[in-house]
Amino acid sequence: MQIKASNLPALVGRSSVGASILGASRRFAIVVLAGCGSAPTPSRAPVGAAPAPDAASTADLAAPASDRALVGHWIPPGNAFFVDEHTGLLIDRQGRGRELELRADGTYRLATELITNHVTCTRKDVESHEGTWSTTAGDGLALQPRRVHLKIEDDCDPHKSGERDEPAAPATKYRIELVHEEHDILTLTLFTPDGHVRATYQRWQPSR
Repeated sequence: MQIKASNLPALVGRSSVGASILGASRRFAIVVLAGCGSAPTPSRAPVGAAPAPDAASTADLAAPASDRALVGHWIPPGNAFFVDEHTGLLIDRQGRGRELELRADGTYRLATELITNHVTCTRKDVESHEGTWSTTAGDGLALQPRRVHLKIEDDCDPHKSGERDEPAAPATKYRIELVHEEHDILTLTLFTPDGHVRATYQRWQPSR
């Protein structure tokens, strides 16, 4: 897999790249953007996660050198409203949180959270995917879940609260663009096969 610099006029000058599985292009695009804000840097509580697959099962999955630019914690761009102390996710003003962790051993974790506030009660939906990741076709990213865990906390209707594991789905494939912005900020955009933005992330950088 080659990482090449190129110009993407549609992206230049935007403070964040909109986000969205395999397209026709065959390379990562790294673009230097001016005037881009940095990723949020509040402190974060550890995110509870399912155990990663054992070393023996992942020995042949370690990210190759050409993919290591993708290794790390990725969060949505913009300013977080608060940190959920139970999940460790950064939550925006719409009550949404998302984090993608691509590990050097070839495993990943994708966590999403949605908090819905009503007048007298609150519902929180948390979904966590654990599995393996790999790059394909030059600019493709494949996520193969091995475990999908759902958790609901519903003050409005406590009978709906609970947690369960869901059957793992087939691998999901995305076309990706990796954009290098000012201040060493990296933005990762996932696209669906038909070219729609699926998600946008920036590499999370802890406070120094």
